[in-house]
This record gives sequence, structure tokens and C-alpha cells, in this order.
Amino acid sequence: FDSLDTYQRYYEYSDLYLYNFETKKTISLTHGARASEGAVSPSGKMIVFIQRDAGSTQLAKLNIEPGYKIGNIETLYSPGSQIRLSQPNFLSNNEIIFSQRETDGTDQFKIFDLNTKGIRNECENHSLSRRNS
Repeated sequence: FDSLDTYQRYYEYSDLYLYNFETKKTISLTHGARASEGAVSPSGKMIVFIQRDAGSTQLAKLNIEPGYKIGNIETLYSPGSQIRLSQPNFLSNNEIIFSQRETDGTDQFKIFDLNTKGIRNECENHSLSRRNS
């Protein structure tokens, strides 16, 4: 899950947390990373999420090692300024679907392949924009 937290006394950033139902403890996965919308892979070995920065969003991932040891954040896809990514989710252990909103307001589903690091469009002939509904 994600939650707003104070970072360096002055800033509030969204970070990712993991709740362990066995120990009933919350584990901080990121700190000051501006991370939100986390989704756990079917294998449980990684989390993909949206990372926000000044005027941009990125699709990123964290590897989870046994004992909940967390790896470094890896940026998977960064589309550029003012393009908004959201709602990442795993289709399989190797494919992630997410929404991309362009600067003209149109939305499109995209699929990121972890093996090839490639992106393909999904529903590319359909407008998902709220403007057209």
C-alpha cells in the first residue's frame, strides 16, 4: 500500500509499505521516493509502482528478496514531461499493463515486457479519454 509520509521534516511524499499479516507489522519499502500505486507480481518477488518527480511520472520496480530485503528502485519506463502514468498491474510475472495519459488528455493502455524491456500499445484504436465520453 502507499501512504503520505513526512520526508526530511519539510516534505510530504508518498511511499510504499508492506503489511505482513503473519507478524502484524508494517515494513517500509521506500523512503522519500514519491512512490504510489504499487502492485505485487504473481510470484511475490517484485513490486511495480508509479514514481513521481517534478512534472513527470515513471514506471518503476523494486525486487523483494527473502526476508523482505528490498533491492534498489529501477526505472522501467519514463515517457517524458507532463505525461501521466497510472494504475500499473501485472498480467503475468513478465508483463505489466498501465495507463498513459498524453498531454492532449487522451489515455491509452500500454504493456511493458520485463524480458525485452519493450512497450506495446493495447487498445490503440480506442480512445479512453474522458473528453470523448
